[in-house]
Formats: sequence, structure tokens, C-alpha cells
Amino acid sequence: MSWCCAVLVVLAAVVETSQYGSHCLRSSEPKPCMYCVRGWFGEDCSRNCPSCDNSGCDRNTGICVNCADGLYSESCSLKCPDHCKTRNDSQVRCERITGHCMEDCKSGWWGDKCNKRCSDNCLRSDCFFYDGSCAWGCKDGWTGSMCTDNCPEECALNKCSQRGKCTIGCKKGFYGETCENKCSDTCRNNNCYFDNIIHYTVCRDGCSDGWKAAYCNESCSTGCRKCNQHNGECSKCMVGRWGVQCEKRCSTCSNSLCDVTGECTEGCQSGYHGHMCDRVCQPDCLECRKNDSECLVYKPGKTDESIDTILEDLGDGENPNDRGDAHVLRIAIPVSVAVAFVVFIIVLIAICRWRKLHKRGHVEEQRVTETPSDSETESFVTPETQVKRKATSLEML
Repeated sequence: MSWCCAVLVVLAAVVETSQYGSHCLRSSEPKPCMYCVRGWFGEDCSRNCPSCDNSGCDRNTGICVNCADGLYSESCSLKCPDHCKTRNDSQVRCERITGHCMEDCKSGWWGDKCNKRCSDNCLRSDCFFYDGSCAWGCKDGWTGSMCTDNCPEECALNKCSQRGKCTIGCKKGFYGETCENKCSDTCRNNNCYFDNIIHYTVCRDGCSDGWKAAYCNESCSTGCRKCNQHNGECSKCMVGRWGVQCEKRCSTCSNSLCDVTGECTEGCQSGYHGHMCDRVCQPDCLECRKNDSECLVYKPGKTDESIDTILEDLGDGENPNDRGDAHVLRIAIPVSVAVAFVVFIIVLIAICRWRKLHKRGHVEEQRVTETPSDSETESFVTPETQVKRKATSLEML
């Protein structure tokens, strides 16, 4: 009896399955089929759920609970964007309604659907998927979040950061983070830089003539042409000045030219002498030699130099050698004058004697020519005539 019941149950199941189809779950109701096998829908569960994952679809409409990997839209009929990044299982997923990639983008692409290419100026051509900003920075010469802007022209070697700051400094003549500032003309060679330690701009090659301080924004002292950048000590004065701070004038130098010590480099003006041309020439002299005061040009009417004035100038000199020279001159000049006088007297005596001798010889010659021979005249010579001859001979002697 029990065996017969079991056979009847099997026969009933076979009849029910054949009535509702193979994808209908058993139902207590006649028709329609109340439940379908997952993945099927329709009145008799004969239609397959299209492009759905294992969650299946609605029994009546066939709309998927979830789309299969790589598909989206209400009907799961659209393919996810090509540049969506795959999951670890190499499957692509995108948002059901919008199609937005759910696992980031492949390298080189960005955007909700990964349909925008990263800038070619991005390093590695890679950017963040959500805004397109370059993930590794920019190639040389480019700046900006997406590396679409040129670096400032003043950046050295055209190198700057993604934020526009010059990374290895500025070209000559500019300074600042973006090299937007121009160096002062008072910087030598127009070269400067910003010192991040002291937070101040510094002239790299020093200052132009006439300026001092780190940024060469302070002028040298009055009359100073070139001074030390740091302590202001003058090393070159303007024409006509000398001294530590060029506070003195080369007033008596020729062309007002002297070095920093005050020594005249092109001689003295008329009427002055000495290394610094600070000594007046002797009263009778218009121009005298710089080193020893010897007069070169006298005043009108003066033909000789005043010995006393020379000696006085030399005696008053500050140099011991000058005073020694004066002492020698005080002895040598009188001796020279005396010797010259003696020579003059000797020459004068010699001339007088020569004239007397010349005159006597002439007279004797004339007498020999004009007088007769002794034999002829001796008889005619009277005693008075003989006395006169002897007197004339004595006078000539």
C-alpha cells in the first residue's frame, strides 16, 4: 500500500512540471507559476534574465537586480567605459545608472567615465582620475595642476614646480619665488638673489660703483666713487678728492688729480710743489719743480733764482733728506761763487798781459821798419836824441 502511494506522488510531480515548464518552481496553485528559478522570468518562467549577475531579475519585468560585470543601464544593456580600471579579478565595474567607473581609471585617463586623457605635460602621462591634476608633477617648462601653463620666462633653465615656483633659481637680473622681481641697477652686473636664510635680497657680484649694503641700496659717502659693500670704506675717490672717506680735495694738484693718499699724480698747479702740492713756490717763481722746488718759470723781470728762498724752503722741509740738501747748498754755493770770481780775475789779468805784449811787439816792428841803419844814422844822432830813445825804451818796459 505504501509503495503505491509513493508512485502516485512521483507521477503527480511529473504532471506538474510538464504543465509549468522546467524553470518554474513547484507551486500549490494551478497557473500561473508563482516562482521561477533564479535567472528566469515570465508567466511560465521560460525567459532568461538578460545581462544580469547571479542576483537574477524581476519575475514579471525581467529587470536585473544587478548588472553583470562590465555592463550598466537599467536594462544592463550598455558596456562600461573602455578606460575604467579593472578589479583584482580583471573585471570592470561601473555605476548602474550613470556608467561612472567605480574602480578609478586606467593610467593616462581621468573623468567620471575615464574618457578624458591626462595632459601630455604630466610626468609619466599620469593624473588623478577625479580632477585630471598631474599625479607626479610636470615636465620641464610646464606648471599648473594639469601642467598646461608655461613656467615663468625668468626661471633658470626653464625649470619650475607644479605651483609655478622656479626650482633652481632665476635668470640673471631677476629674483623671487617666481622670478617676478627685477634686480636693482645698483647691483654689479645686475645680478642678485633672494637669501632664504636672512630673508633678504642680496647682490651676488657686489655693488656698482658708488653703492654699498647687501642689496646695494645705500650710496657711498660724498666724494667716494667706489666703496666696500659691507663696511663702506672708500677704495676709489671721485676726481679731485682723497682721504679715507674722500672728504679732502686735491685743490692744488694739476687737473685736480691725486690718489687716495693725496699724492698728486699729474704734478702741481702753478706756484706749488711737493708730493701733495701743498707747499708754495718761492716768491719770484711762477712754476717750480714738484719734488725739489727748483724754479722752472720765473716771474717777469727775474732772471735768476733767489738762493736764500731755496735754502729757506729746503730748510723748512719735513724730510730729513731735504734739510741735508739745504746744508750742502749753504756750503757749496758760496764756494762756487768764490772759485768763479778767482777764475774771472785770472782770465782778466791774462787778457791784459796779452794785450800789452801784443802792443809792444807792434811798436818794435814799426821802429825797425822806419829807422835807418846804424851805420847811416849814427853820425847824425845827437846826444839829446840818444837820451829820448832811452826814455822811450824804459816806458815800454
